[in-house]
Amino acid sequence: MHRTRRARAGLRALAVAAVLAATALPADATSAPTGPGVPLVAVERDEDGGLSVRTETVRSYGEALAFVADVGHDLVDLSVDGTATALDVGARPAVTGGDPKRGWQWALDRASFEAAWSRTRGDGVVVAVLDTEVRSDHEDLDAQLVTGRDMSGGGSDGVPGGARPDPDHYHGTHVAGIVAAEAGNGVGVHGGAPAVKIMPVRVLYASGGGGASGPWSHVAAGIIWATDHGADVVNMSLGGLAGSSAVLTAIEYARDHGVVVVASAGNAGDEGNPTTYPAAYPGVVAVAATENPAHHGGLDRTAGFSNHGPYVDLAAPGVGILAPYPSSRSAYATLSGTSMAAPYVSAAAALVKAVRPAATPDEVESILTGTADDAGAAGRDDHFGHGIVGPSAAVEAAAPAPPAPPAPPPPTLRASQGVIGPTGPVTVRDGVLTPIPHGTPGGVPIVAAAETPSRAGSWTASPWGAIYTFGDAPFLGSLGGLTLSAWINGMAATPSGMGYWLVAWDGGIFAFGDAPFHGSTGDLVLNQPIVGMAATPSNQGYWLVASDGGIFAFGDARFFGSTGDVPLNEPITAMASTPSGQGYWLVARDGGIFAFGDARFFGSTGAMSVGSDITGMVSSPTGQGYWLLTADGRVFAFGDAA
Repeated sequence: MHRTRRARAGLRALAVAAVLAATALPADATSAPTGPGVPLVAVERDEDGGLSVRTETVRSYGEALAFVADVGHDLVDLSVDGTATALDVGARPAVTGGDPKRGWQWALDRASFEAAWSRTRGDGVVVAVLDTEVRSDHEDLDAQLVTGRDMSGGGSDGVPGGARPDPDHYHGTHVAGIVAAEAGNGVGVHGGAPAVKIMPVRVLYASGGGGASGPWSHVAAGIIWATDHGADVVNMSLGGLAGSSAVLTAIEYARDHGVVVVASAGNAGDEGNPTTYPAAYPGVVAVAATENPAHHGGLDRTAGFSNHGPYVDLAAPGVGILAPYPSSRSAYATLSGTSMAAPYVSAAAALVKAVRPAATPDEVESILTGTADDAGAAGRDDHFGHGIVGPSAAVEAAAPAPPAPPAPPPPTLRASQGVIGPTGPVTVRDGVLTPIPHGTPGGVPIVAAAETPSRAGSWTASPWGAIYTFGDAPFLGSLGGLTLSAWINGMAATPSGMGYWLVAWDGGIFAFGDAPFHGSTGDLVLNQPIVGMAATPSNQGYWLVASDGGIFAFGDARFFGSTGDVPLNEPITAMASTPSGQGYWLVARDGGIFAFGDARFFGSTGAMSVGSDITGMVSSPTGQGYWLLTADGRVFAFGDAA
């Protein structure tokens, strides 16, 4: 192999000498042509930066020099052509009928393709199948094909290149069906990515004994053509023991243009396990074949024929794989080989590209290997690679994170957003704090407060979760540095004084210190916003109250009743629990009191002309009274509340 930016005469001669050194041709320009000749492959760079492939069979050093000299643009690679073969094993299988046969597809049960379809079926992604021709009118593929190419120059009018109604070999149809057989059409089978489009690129041709093979030059040209015509993934269920620098050059070109390249690892694992190309080339996702675990007590095994080695990246089902067969429009058959495993990985790569179109080939491979289901020896091993492909986990890992909720707008504070702290009134007037006994930073809007057990300190909270401590109240954390999707609307302290909860209007709970998390309404759709909370004396539960008086009890907090189904004159604005934890009061904006459990009614402002909203309440230490707070800072005491 030789690469140069400008293939001037001297460098061309060196390139030819290097390539022909391994051939039987004499490296002498004056020698007469001899023998059947040597097939050369030249990869050249076009004026627009693309690549193209030219071939020539030469019978002398002089003819080789003349061929290279005729290359019109930059010579990127020169090599001797070789042969790639299809990598299925065994004789042609018995053909089955065309009834729906999803139940026979053990591969889809082992690999989580259908679970991934809730996010994507591969819409908008094109997988180039470099193989034999694909039957263009098969019932499970006729809607799945885009225009492809027959690299031999053949093909029929009116059908995509690389496909026709009567292909000369079964291999390409079977591989294409594994990737993208139509699902939900009432016939046949399911492909791994049934919304993907297949680009059939014919590079293999029927050969003796039922096999299929083709020159490396056609494979290289097929990779380049597929890249230039919109392929996102290239599947190569083919290989050979002697690699091709032309194919490697084409692979590098495809990857440079964002195309994921997948290839079969080889079918000679039990016959000396020779390294197989192009799977062993850097940047190619090499795929081994696994057997049905139901045949081995639920254990995963790689097929005996499957190649193994350090170049294996992933494994996928590859034994007894049911897929379309070209003998008729409704024919299906089971085949085995790493040829059948590679298209499952190509389908998974297509699903990843569907949810993350900008992912590079390396990123796609990293997602696939990082989410594979580990099998065999722990971690990566030479038989399974990183494990059996896991499409559902790969799609979840690839899917972009949901957009962060927009930052909430600055709060518009009404007077009714004031609260009462256990040590005295805390209120907001026109967005400015009215000081409380333990002090508060001037001008900071406060929407919640709680008192320490000693009654010699307190915490206050702003709408964005900033915490201010006074007296013997310790600072145990805050939300001041976070972006919230809902403003803080309430607060409660633990009995020890070493923890507190904050509650947002959507019922999201934030616990600090020794305050345990018992649950929240953050994942529920609420009829009305949460306006307050109260904790049980055990520290093992709390209540949340919505503005319609609906009660949500968590932990050991018991439900004692609510106003959720009672028509209210004014919305609920706060709640307080009794010292026993066996009851609670709710207060409405007009001062109406609702008592539940062992909470007794001691009076209200409901019949008074208060002149301002009631915005908070606190129980007396005995539970035999309570205070109510108005938005303008006045306090009303009932029962034994002084």
